[in-house]
Amino acid sequence: MKKSKLIISFLVLMIFMNWTSIFAVTDSEFESNQSYYRTLCSTPHTAKENKDLCSKFNVFLSGKIEEANSKANEYKGQMEKYKGDLQEQLNLAAEYQAIIDDYKIQITALENNIASLEASILEIEQEITLREEEIAAKDAIIIERMQKTQSDMRFGYEIDFLFKAIDFTSLIASASLVNDILEIEAIQIKEIDKLIEQQKESQAVLEQNKVTIALNMETVNANKANTEVLKREVDIAAANHLKLIEEISRLQEQAYADADAVRKAIQENQKALNALPSSSSFMRPISGGYLSAKVWHYYGSNVPHYGYDYASSAGTPIYAAANGVVVASANGCPTFGRLGDMCGRAQGGLAGGGNQVHILVNVDGKTYALNYSHMQVNSPIASGTVITQGQVIGRIGSSGNSTGPHVHVEVYYLGNRSINDYLSTWNGSLLHGLNMNFNRRCMDIGMSAPCRLDPGAVF
Repeated sequence: MKKSKLIISFLVLMIFMNWTSIFAVTDSEFESNQSYYRTLCSTPHTAKENKDLCSKFNVFLSGKIEEANSKANEYKGQMEKYKGDLQEQLNLAAEYQAIIDDYKIQITALENNIASLEASILEIEQEITLREEEIAAKDAIIIERMQKTQSDMRFGYEIDFLFKAIDFTSLIASASLVNDILEIEAIQIKEIDKLIEQQKESQAVLEQNKVTIALNMETVNANKANTEVLKREVDIAAANHLKLIEEISRLQEQAYADADAVRKAIQENQKALNALPSSSSFMRPISGGYLSAKVWHYYGSNVPHYGYDYASSAGTPIYAAANGVVVASANGCPTFGRLGDMCGRAQGGLAGGGNQVHILVNVDGKTYALNYSHMQVNSPIASGTVITQGQVIGRIGSSGNSTGPHVHVEVYYLGNRSINDYLSTWNGSLLHGLNMNFNRRCMDIGMSAPCRLDPGAVF
């Protein structure tokens, strides 16, 4: 009695532990380890061992579909709320782009999982087919035996069985043989029952996998739809940003310094300029900091960018790249501007460049122009100043069309002329005859002056 109670208690405990292990898995656990559970439930043998758990995971996936479907309305039209505030639009676009990137990862993972489930279904279907063949074979053996036994059990079989026995020992042997046959039949039937039970399990997993595939496909479609909605919103911000850049570019092409005034100011320092040797190389604009944007396009967009952005804290010194002279200086913009701030043009520089310095330098006998934008107020060095490599010409700020402390640097190649020779014919263009486009990139036209250089090629 005690032994049977112990066995029952043990079985109850095992059942409780099994159910507890299933229901102890929460949605937050599924959320954190989706990849693990997708693999677990798409692999035939582990899916069978965790059938109830995988069923619960499917319920979780179903909830995720509803969540994904509800997101489209949440995303749609958000950019319109920030109409006129490009900075907020770009901030939101950055958030949305991160979500798009995440959706792409999810879609790839789901499509891979669907492929695994489809492979799993094929494997299970093959198992089912083989098992059906085995069951049919065992059934045939049993039926054949039964038919043979029935044909042998003609009238008088029992009498033959009793009276043909020579002695009691042979009677017992005959009875034992019949018993063995019955036991074999019982074993065969048990084996068939076991195979049938395995078939049921495989069929259940098969159906569960089909449900999971359907759920995954729904999630993929929902994620793709959300990606399209998000992309349309991001494109709105990108188009507005491009429109701003185009307007700034149009204004910058109209930027001219007073060339005669610059030449006059330089004449006062002509002796110092003539005494300057050509530098042997370029010097990086700042010490430390980091490169926050490269040339030609902003990262991940088609918005043009004509220089390098070196980011550091406000007030960080900016150094002259080489020996030369300052040909333009703009000052008076607040140290911290914002996206779309055109400050700089009225101060004598490029629109949106904020506080800025434009210099001519000579390196290895060749003349280059550089402009440094977005400086701290009152830090730009004066126009007409003769400068030496490494001299502080300003300090990092975020003035004009800027969203954070950095210095934007552009480099133009002007040919094998001396600084004096170039200045003698310079018309004051702060772009030195170039337009705000990629028509004259040095990398495309073989260093034919004037042309735009990739700052990374010289720094």
